Amino acid sequence: MRRIRLVHPWISVEDRMEIDKVLSTPYLSNGPKVREFEEMMAEYIGVHHAVAVSNGTVGLHLALLALDVTNGFEVITTPFTFIATANAITYTGARPVFVDIDPITFNIDTNKIVSAITDLTRAIMPVHIFGLPCDMNSILKISKDIHIIEDACEAIGATYDGRKVGSIGDIGVFGFYPNKQIVAGEGGMIVTDSEKLANRCRFLRIHGRDPSSIHPVYPVVGYNYKLSDIHAALGCSNLRRIGSILAARRSLAELYNDRLSLRFHTLSLDRSWFSYVILLPSPNVEEVVMKLAEKGIESANYFPAIHLQECYRKYGYMEGDFPITENISRRALALPFHVFLTEDDINYVCDTLLMEVEHDKV
Repeated sequence: MRRIRLVHPWISVEDRMEIDKVLSTPYLSNGPKVREFEEMMAEYIGVHHAVAVSNGTVGLHLALLALDVTNGFEVITTPFTFIATANAITYTGARPVFVDIDPITFNIDTNKIVSAITDLTRAIMPVHIFGLPCDMNSILKISKDIHIIEDACEAIGATYDGRKVGSIGDIGVFGFYPNKQIVAGEGGMIVTDSEKLANRCRFLRIHGRDPSSIHPVYPVVGYNYKLSDIHAALGCSNLRRIGSILAARRSLAELYNDRLSLRFHTLSLDRSWFSYVILLPSPNVEEVVMKLAEKGIESANYFPAIHLQECYRKYGYMEGDFPITENISRRALALPFHVFLTEDDINYVCDTLLMEVEHDKV
C-alpha cells in the first residue's frame, strides 16, 4: 500500500560527508564542530553568542535558569504548543501561566498577557508557532522588567520587523529535531546578545564546570546538556543550505494551499514552514487521523491543549479556561510535510482528505 510519511528529514550527500569527517577525528562531543555550529548560528540569527545544547527542550531549561527563573516564580506562555515549552518551565520549579491564543495566527494573544502578570511573573515565553513570528513589538512593550525568552524551536529563518526571530528577546532557543527545518538528529541552540547569559548557559550545560579554570571546578550544580560533534556536523551542513530548504518547504505549502484553502482554515504563507496544519470543520481529528492512516497517509494532531493534560491539571486548569486553544486543538491536523513529497503525493493526500471530510457530512 502507498505510504506517505508525516516527516522525512532531508539528509544530503554533503551531510553524510560532514559526519564522516567528524568520525575520522578524536572529537566526537563538545569539540570544534560544535563551536563551528555555534558561530554559524550566531551569524545567521544576528546575535553575538550561540550555545549549542543537546535539544531544544534543555535549551529552554537553561535559558530560564540563566535568567534566574526558579521555584516560586511564574512564566507566561501559551497552552497551544508542544508540551516541551511548559515542561521546561516546570523543571525550574516555576509555574507555567497560560494565556489563550489568537484564533487566526494561533500565537499567544498579546491582548491577554497583561491580565496574567502578577508580582511573581519572571518571564514571558512566546512561541513562534508553526514558524509564524509572534507580535513581538506588543510583547516588548508589555514586558518592561519581565524577561522574554523566545521559543523559536519551530521558526528558524523567520523574520519579524527586519530581525530574525530568536534575536528579539533577552534570549532565544532553536531545536533541530528531525521534523524541523534544520535537522541535526537532535540538538538545540541558545542565542543571545548577552555575554553573561551565554556564559552561564555554557557552564550549566557541562555539569556546572567553570570553563575558565584549568582544573575541574564546579561552583554550581549543572547538567549534562552537551551536543555531540556528530550532531553539530549535520547541523552545520543543513544550515549552509537553509535557503534552499526553506524555499522547498514554502513551495510544498503553496501546493497544499492551492488545493485546500477554499475548504479549510489554512496557514498564511508568511512564515518559516515547520509543518503544514489545517483546521478541520469538526472536532474529529482522531477519527480523520485513523481514516488517513488506512489509506497509507501519516498525520497527527498538532497540538493537544497543554492545560488539559493530566500533568498540568494540578495547577487547577480546567476545560473551558482557554476556549480558543481548546477549539483549535480539537480541529488542528498536521499533514505530511517534507521535501521528498511530490506534487502527486500532495494531490493524493488532498484528494483522500477531501473525500473523508465530505463522506462524514453525508
